[in-house]
Amino acid sequence: IFERVGFSSKMNEIEAAIGLGNLAHFEENLKRRRKNFALLTECLKEFSDYFFFLQEASHEQIGPHAFPIILKPEAGFTRDEFIVYLAQHGIDSRDLFSSIPTECSGYRFLGYQPGAFPVAEYISAHGLHVGVHQDIGKGEIEYLAESIRQFLRGKGLR
Repeated sequence: IFERVGFSSKMNEIEAAIGLGNLAHFEENLKRRRKNFALLTECLKEFSDYFFFLQEASHEQIGPHAFPIILKPEAGFTRDEFIVYLAQHGIDSRDLFSSIPTECSGYRFLGYQPGAFPVAEYISAHGLHVGVHQDIGKGEIEYLAESIRQFLRGKGLR
């Protein structure tokens, strides 16, 4: 949520030192994150009746920091129910970004009203993301898939 327009340059000395120290591992970390993204895509595709998932096109290469999951309108449950269930099972998630022109007070001066950006607002209200961190492995990804399976069974959807 952006309360005012400005820069997001929050790096302090310790964050800069950590960042410089990690540059040597960048390529390997990116490779592992891409592998996790691909494995999540494969493991979660069975749930495509309930969720939209990001698809990498043949002409692009995603450098993921997270794996977005967006509930379909006909999912039969809310994002909040899903997030609570994941948290109860030790799976961390975050909401996706807000629709900046209509949901962030710092951009009210633009004059947009709710409904002006229906897709962005839908994603904001129904989207979340889970991690693809380079230290996540196949076991954690399979646990996420099994947890989603159990959640859907509990809702009588599978």
